[in-house]
Amino acid sequence: MLYFRIDKDNEQNVARLRHSRVVVLGAARSGVAAARLLKRHGAEVLLSDVQVLEKLPAEVGQLPAEGILLETGGHSQAIFNADLAVLSPGIPRATPVVQELMERGIPVVGELEVASWFCRAPMLAVTGSNGKTTTTALLGALLQKQFNTVLVGGNIGTPLSALLLQRPYPDVVVVEVSSFQLESIVNFRPKVALITNLSPNHLDWYDTFEAYAAAKMRIARNLTDADWLVTNREDALLQQEAARLPGKKLTFAQDPSLGADAYWQEHDLVLSAAGRREVVTVASPRLRGPHNRYNMAAAALVAFLMGVSGEQIARTLEGFSGLPHRLEVVGRINQITFVNDSKATTVEALRYALLSFEEPIVLIAGGKD
Repeated sequence: MLYFRIDKDNEQNVARLRHSRVVVLGAARSGVAAARLLKRHGAEVLLSDVQVLEKLPAEVGQLPAEGILLETGGHSQAIFNADLAVLSPGIPRATPVVQELMERGIPVVGELEVASWFCRAPMLAVTGSNGKTTTTALLGALLQKQFNTVLVGGNIGTPLSALLLQRPYPDVVVVEVSSFQLESIVNFRPKVALITNLSPNHLDWYDTFEAYAAAKMRIARNLTDADWLVTNREDALLQQEAARLPGKKLTFAQDPSLGADAYWQEHDLVLSAAGRREVVTVASPRLRGPHNRYNMAAAALVAFLMGVSGEQIARTLEGFSGLPHRLEVVGRINQITFVNDSKATTVEALRYALLSFEEPIVLIAGGKD
């Protein structure tokens, strides 16, 4: 039996999808979006999930009316009749059913990979252990000063497949990508790959920190000499890994003595990229804390590379207030300020959050080992 052959030319892959049998595993947001995108482009799609229909999003029940085959409550033998399998990011590749698909020779790719086949605009991809969501959102806000149609999504909320269903011809796409998504890429190639930092994370999923870091580094696996890799100059491990990766290199830092392409001098952000240099004064940024100075430097450097002016960068950095659950002021009672930072799910993220305040702090924290 001949299965789907993934070509290096994504236009060939899109053409080959027509009338191909594709199984999508996982009926959460990414799976539903991938199923719809594939169906729109002529594939015969089966969406399969182990959960019963009642526990899945309501829109899943509407998919048969759109011509998408649906099975819930478990995977049947029908999934092995596919030419191609598309994996939702929450399903480990080590899952027995995924292993069996691969053993049978059926190619298995992720939603991010298959969605990227349909994207003709430059993709700017952001990953890292901490700060990637804020950096992604801020970069999107910065690029809106330069481009008419900017799509922002991926792991930040809206899957890339859903974005391209809504707006198939954007000017530029900013996509946050997780280590889980990067495990299942083949051709995914951003114009700019930005890695904020590396620290231990998701060790309930990965056997070792080294395995986790290797998954993160896959963001740059397909870069060419025409593409850019942007990394944190102050992260020694990241610099060691980046030296072995392809692409033109740019770095950001807080320390002005390190020779980074973006760095802070008090309230001035110095930016150098693609033959341009500019000093941007950011007098009163709304994002607070040392970690957000990294995030602002990283996003500003990529925006500057993409042609956004220093004046536009300064205005955006001073107006960007951040995202919910990330150092979010939620109330003031009796002169006590209550801050929600519930997205700080690692010790490193919590440390940076605590460093953001000079006032006395009462920490309310919880979680699991």
